[in-house]
Amino acid sequence: MRLLLLLFLLLCFIVAGCAPTIANLGEYHAVQLSQADFMPTAEQVKSGKVKVVVFPLTENTDLAKRTNLGTVTAGAVESQLADGAVELVDRNNAYKLRQEVQLAEINDHGTYNGPEVADFAISGSVDKATLGNDRAAVSGKIKIIRLPSLKIVKTITFSDSVLGTSGNSSLVVTAATDAIHSARIELKNYFAKKGYVLEKRSKNDETIYKINLGTEDGLKTGDTCQIYTISRTVNAITQEETTEELLLGEGTVSNQIGPNYSWLIVEDADMQSPVRLGDYIKLKHSKEMLEGYSKGILEGLSLGSKLLLSQ
Repeated sequence: MRLLLLLFLLLCFIVAGCAPTIANLGEYHAVQLSQADFMPTAEQVKSGKVKVVVFPLTENTDLAKRTNLGTVTAGAVESQLADGAVELVDRNNAYKLRQEVQLAEINDHGTYNGPEVADFAISGSVDKATLGNDRAAVSGKIKIIRLPSLKIVKTITFSDSVLGTSGNSSLVVTAATDAIHSARIELKNYFAKKGYVLEKRSKNDETIYKINLGTEDGLKTGDTCQIYTISRTVNAITQEETTEELLLGEGTVSNQIGPNYSWLIVEDADMQSPVRLGDYIKLKHSKEMLEGYSKGILEGLSLGSKLLLSQ
């Protein structure tokens, strides 16, 4: 058991030491970029964060109601979105909107005509909550609702269970928080802010790109960003013109990062086609490499401790 913990800590140390680094930005020379087929407007480049209001989830079991899981899960969703990618709106200032959202969920349609408080609302439900002697489990769904149409644009399911030394209600709260955490990737990717390629520099065989997203948008060194272009295609038979989004590849956020900009380290050879000025960027959220192992090791240690104490 002690060996497992030591190996886990060693892996954490190795991963932490692999951060992408640009030692001296001045050593890279500017490279002219051709323009994308569809250049962003000045308004798009300067666009602010979308506004999101999170309402307590509906509690569909007695245990969920007793432990106030609707508010617990709403708070957990807000915590996951608090990295700067969106602007969170105080739900206490959106009472009328909450009523309209609840009616729309019941009637399966509706339109919000009240004050413009947000671009999206988040609702949902806690559908299952169980508590045993040493385990609690929670599951449900998150609904992302576009405003003012009140249309549900995405539904995300969540579920998780946790082990504990006693069957008290705090274990259910932990399970609920962990369940939202397990769904965070899908949630964060939906609200990932769009940025744009502004500049290219190179040094020998190294290529870097400047983008207009930074720490205020939730980026940090080591993050992965996906690079897209919008291309124009013409149907050879009908001659109709359409557009399509093409994923060119990925880049890694370097140590050269500020509040509203960052430099990506990109392997040009891995790109589907050349990156151009105005191509757009989205942060790609993914689970950390050791995430599953860490929970398994901690639960294993907890179980091992209980076995030792029972002997």
